[in-house]
Amino acid sequence: ARCSRPTKALLHIVGYSKTKSLYRDGMAPVVRSSAASGWQRMPTGSAYLYRSPRHGQKYVLSFPFMFDSPDITYSFAYCYPYTYSYLQRFLHTLDSKNLSCYRRRLLTRTIQARRLDLITISSPANLAVDDMHEREINNRIAEKMAVGAAANKTSRQDLTRAPSMEPSTLDSRSFCGALGSANPSIRSEGTGSVEATLPPLIYLFVSARVHPGETPASFVMHGLLRFLLSDEPAAKAIREVAVVSIPIALLHRATSAVLRIAIVVLFC
Repeated sequence: ARCSRPTKALLHIVGYSKTKSLYRDGMAPVVRSSAASGWQRMPTGSAYLYRSPRHGQKYVLSFPFMFDSPDITYSFAYCYPYTYSYLQRFLHTLDSKNLSCYRRRLLTRTIQARRLDLITISSPANLAVDDMHEREINNRIAEKMAVGAAANKTSRQDLTRAPSMEPSTLDSRSFCGALGSANPSIRSEGTGSVEATLPPLIYLFVSARVHPGETPASFVMHGLLRFLLSDEPAAKAIREVAVVSIPIALLHRATSAVLRIAIVVLFC
């Protein structure tokens, strides 16, 4: 927003559909101006959420604000933003420490060429076993895909064969069978050496900010990463008994005031 002169205005944000909101409990938006650095929370209780008959009984958020100068540009947000650039600076700092218990892997990039990473945290010994697990799983998938490709080639060459209603060799069931467990020691054939060298691991899959507006969850995940990589006795104990996997995919999107953290434990 940009004002032509010092002005006090009443701003309305239209389009809310949820009946529950922290704005009903006193929360207020945050504001940033070009004349100052950083975001600041507006006074508690300065925002009002209500049904508006002028907008089809939809919820409207209204709050007053004083625009002090025509030369200042103001920005508003639901909650403190957690930006993509802030995330990348944080991860770059972790990369530069060369921690033996930390691994960052690029999974893919968005259509905007932004990184989608997978962060893995555990003891060096567990990370080494995890690498062997992954190689074994990739080998099993490659074997299944090779079998499926060979079967498809054979079926194309057999032109006299009637169409079959049976699933292909590499259907969803066989693909899941190729994955099996994340522990390659659980195999029905030729598992002697694998079982002896690859002990089972406990995986903690941690996901935050499932929806784009859940920036508070991004800050919680930020703190969790710092804790898991710290020298705290509890953090060391977690690294010794588990492999923590954190997909960094949605931590740089829009703003809101919803907290959502999901932790899934996998015994593999």
